Amino acid sequence: MGRGLDGVWGGGLDGVWGAGWMGCGAGGWMGYARGMQRAHVSTETEYERRNRYARVVRVGPHVWSAGTLAVDELGDVAHPDSAYRQTYEAFEKIEGAMKQLGADRSHAVRTRMYITRGNIADEVGKAHADFFGETFPTATMIEIKGLAHPSALVEVELEAYVPATREHGHG
Repeated sequence: MGRGLDGVWGGGLDGVWGAGWMGCGAGGWMGYARGMQRAHVSTETEYERRNRYARVVRVGPHVWSAGTLAVDELGDVAHPDSAYRQTYEAFEKIEGAMKQLGADRSHAVRTRMYITRGNIADEVGKAHADFFGETFPTATMIEIKGLAHPSALVEVELEAYVPATREHGHG
């Protein structure tokens, strides 16, 4: 198993399991769906490398994200005083990884938002509404004692479903 040039991990020659992915090989999504193998994308943060996890995993039409903070390339929390900007940026980071696997925010079916203070709930909810627009995923917001980085106000997760399409056979 290795990483393709596009940052997608998997077992295929192009770095993605199966015969290829949309735009990543000759077989397209159809080859991947038959065996229901998995593919994942890492955003290559130090924390991901050290703890060996992926930002996003796709198995068939299902997509899951890891809990995601708004951090920069050095691992510092972006916008330490803005729960809105942290939330929006974290969802953008997830969507960037999802797009490498043929999904985007329009496929979201469930989100979770972990907040460190109850008084930021409206700000986080507004960022969620602005990011998803007319998609309307289910959502859960949970107040917790703290996050892995002390400056983080919010961590988000996303689950998505990519329905079958005629062009690619399975999503």
